[in-house]
Order: sequence, then structure tokens, then C-alpha cells
Amino acid sequence: MPDYTTWGAVRGGCGHIHLTVADADACALADREACAGLGGGAYGDRRAYVVRDGRLYHITSGEPAMDGTHHARFRQGGATIPTEA
Repeated sequence: MPDYTTWGAVRGGCGHIHLTVADADACALADREACAGLGGGAYGDRRAYVVRDGRLYHITSGEPAMDGTHHARFRQGGATIPTEA
């Protein structure tokens, strides 16, 4: 069973793993709503991604979600990413 998390180039990641895509989507939505509630043009850009081998992939296409620069920033954000054996 795959793991999921959220990440955005502006907001970074939520910092944890979700067991379902629905949970990751709900987490991303809550972040977007919280940011929008701040006013002043604040916005959340987190989206749900599947985690495989410590990297993020688009859920629908399976394509890598980010280039090396964004991947490094994601890893520095402190998310605990399981790796498959």
C-alpha cells in the first residue's frame, strides 16, 4: 500500500505521511483554507502526492513531482519518508 504526503513549492510540506490519498487531500485542503483565511493574498499551494522510494510522484500520472532542487527542499522540510525495500 502506498504512502501519501502533501507538498507545495511555496508552503513546503505538511511534514508527515498519510495512509490514504483522501487523508492527504484533506490535509492539503485544510492548509489552503487556513492560508486563505489569513487574507492579504495569502494562499496555500500544497497538493497530495504519492511517496515511492523517498520521492514524490503525481498521483494520477505517476510522473515525478519535482526536479532535484524542489526534491532537496522537500527533504529538508523534515518529512519522514519511508523507503521501500
